Amino acid sequence: MATLSLHEQLAEHIVWLLVQFVAFSILTFALWRRLGRKSRIALGEHEWILITGCDSGIGFALSDRLARSGYKVIATCLHPSGPSARALISHGVEVFRLDLMEKDLEVFGGEVENFLKKNSGRLHALVNNAGVCVMGEFDWLTEQQVDLVFKVNLGSMRVIRLLMDRIVADRCRIINVTSVNGIIAYPGLSAYCASKSALESFSDSLAMELEKFGVRVIKVRPADFAKITSIMSAQDEHTERMRQNLSESKRLRYGNYFDDYQRLTSEMAGQLSMENFDGILKIFEDALFEAEPRIAYNSGHRFYILVCRLLCVLPECCQRFVVTWAFRKVLREQNVALPNEMLCPRR
Repeated sequence: MATLSLHEQLAEHIVWLLVQFVAFSILTFALWRRLGRKSRIALGEHEWILITGCDSGIGFALSDRLARSGYKVIATCLHPSGPSARALISHGVEVFRLDLMEKDLEVFGGEVENFLKKNSGRLHALVNNAGVCVMGEFDWLTEQQVDLVFKVNLGSMRVIRLLMDRIVADRCRIINVTSVNGIIAYPGLSAYCASKSALESFSDSLAMELEKFGVRVIKVRPADFAKITSIMSAQDEHTERMRQNLSESKRLRYGNYFDDYQRLTSEMAGQLSMENFDGILKIFEDALFEAEPRIAYNSGHRFYILVCRLLCVLPECCQRFVVTWAFRKVLREQNVALPNEMLCPRR
């Protein structure tokens, strides 16, 4: 057995020392980040938090919680005279109208800027929470439904562009509400997953672009909150629009599958939904006030989050196989036949 030369032994020791140094550095950095997150920043008297999509759900709950805790909040609502907006106003929240489907948002941007100037305010954080979901296979979605999903879910890009001067000047934190479906795609959510995946990538790129100005971009990824939000409230209307717009060839292609699928998704929606907002509100508070916030936070049912994390470590081919297998297993258990099985039944 050949013995190592002096130089080879020296090189081996150097490599081993380097490995130890790198491991120690990573551990030290991780501990520093962990300890740093425990320290919180205190907001000044004139610092504001702007939250979009506050008519219901997460946006309303977050605005209400922060206002009750004494923070200054600007909330945007689609219906600024509605009951949710009035409830927020009664707790000291400033409410502005924002419809992300409108072509021109300059009026909204001007209103926010004028309000902050008038009150000598700084923008501590922008929480882009507004979002919609339309469930259905891509072949069924109308052009208007796809347009709705992308315009609303990527509306944060337009809001950020409008407020960019203020964001940079105030070193404002940007918190984009994406989704676990932005990193794991599911069938029947093609438009929604695509929009949230785009928001994930946009957030990552924007974070690197604005880092030189001291602006942080943070992602919050909710899982299933269908039971306690209105994100699925218009699904029946969307299903009816899909049905009315199906061409004759599509009706023949899918047969009973369309109705069976929509019935099943309606029955199973929210099975892993959270029952309250406590967990995600705590996450938002961490993202808003931690001195060293994380790049991304996940929130939802523990089993849902665990499954997503496990899927993320799989190769793409395995990930797709597992999701497809699980989806078809559920369909079989509910006696929902796939279109090809209707045409060519299994023997």
